Amino acid sequence: MDALNPLGYLVSFVLGCFVAYVCKPFLGSYSARKGENLATKEDIAELTRIAEVIKGEISDNVWDRQRQWELRRDVVFGVIRSLADLDGAVNEFSNAFLTPPGNLTEEAQLYLKSKRVEAVQLSRLCTSAYQRAHTLADLAIHGALSRAASAYFQCAANRLKGIQNGTAQYNSDARLELAKLHNAVIIAARKELGVSEADNLPVLDYKSPSAGDDADY
Repeated sequence: MDALNPLGYLVSFVLGCFVAYVCKPFLGSYSARKGENLATKEDIAELTRIAEVIKGEISDNVWDRQRQWELRRDVVFGVIRSLADLDGAVNEFSNAFLTPPGNLTEEAQLYLKSKRVEAVQLSRLCTSAYQRAHTLADLAIHGALSRAASAYFQCAANRLKGIQNGTAQYNSDARLELAKLHNAVIIAARKELGVSEADNLPVLDYKSPSAGDDADY
C-alpha cells in the first residue's frame, strides 16, 4: 500500500499539470475579459462625464443666445408698437388742429376744443412711449434701427409743433415724407428680425389725383 503512494502522487501530479495546461487559455481569456470589462466601464463613465460637461456648456451658450435674441425681438416690437401709436397720434392731431374753427356753432367749437385737448394729451403720451422705446433700441441694438427711429421722431415732433403753432400744414407732401421715414423704421426692424426681402416694402402714394400737390389734409 505504501509502495503505491509514490505512483499515486506521480499520477496526481501529471493529471494536475494536464488540467492546468488545458484550462490555461480559458482562464487567461476570462481574466482578460474581466479586465477589459472593468476598463470599458471606467471609460464609459469618464466619457459620460465629459459629455455632460460639454452638454451643459452648449446649453448655457444656446440659452444665452436665445435670451439675447428674445431681448432684441422685444425691443424691436416695442419700437414698432410705439411707432404705430405715434403715427396715429399725428393723424389725430392734424385732424383736430387743421379743422378751422370759423363758421362753427358754439357747440361745435366746444367739441373741437375738447378734441384738441385730447389730441395734445394723446400726442404727449405717444411721444413719451416712443422715446422710451427708442432709448431701449439705442441700448440693445443701436445701428440702422436706432437711426431710422430717430429720424422719424424728429420729423413727427416738428410736424406736431408746426401744426399746433399754425406754421405747418399736414398736406400730401408732408404725409409722404413721414410715411417714407415710417417705412425706413419698418425696414430696419425687419432686418433686425431676419425677415427675408426686408426692403420690399412699398410707400403709399398720398397724393390724390383730384387734389393738388399742395392740397391740405
